[in-house]
Amino acid sequence: MPQILLRDSVKLSIHCLDCQLPGKELFAAFITGSLVADVHRTLLKGGIFLYPSTHKHAAGKLRFQCECNPMAYLLEAAGAMPSDGFERTLDIIPNSLHQRAPVILGSLGLMESYFQPSFAH
Repeated sequence: MPQILLRDSVKLSIHCLDCQLPGKELFAAFITGSLVADVHRTLLKGGIFLYPSTHKHAAGKLRFQCECNPMAYLLEAAGAMPSDGFERTLDIIPNSLHQRAPVILGSLGLMESYFQPSFAH
């Protein structure tokens, strides 16, 4: 399996999230390769859906207007918190039709825990 080169801030956030939840099962990496299926699983089972930027794809890989924004709208309506890692996804104004973006989707509590170490550095 190829190694994904995540940014250090993403690695730190994932590590700290696991450490902040003592007595709970550690999160497991799970991916089907389908955005809709993975987000559906996140809605049903909980957790965080991550498709962050990487060293190879600094702008992210998902299409902002076709994939990120519709999923962010649905998850925010369900009480979740969509983000690109820096700001609320629905607040981003696209600058091109085929713009790519990273996306992080999850429940409000888990997302606040995820972002806590990122804001500290």
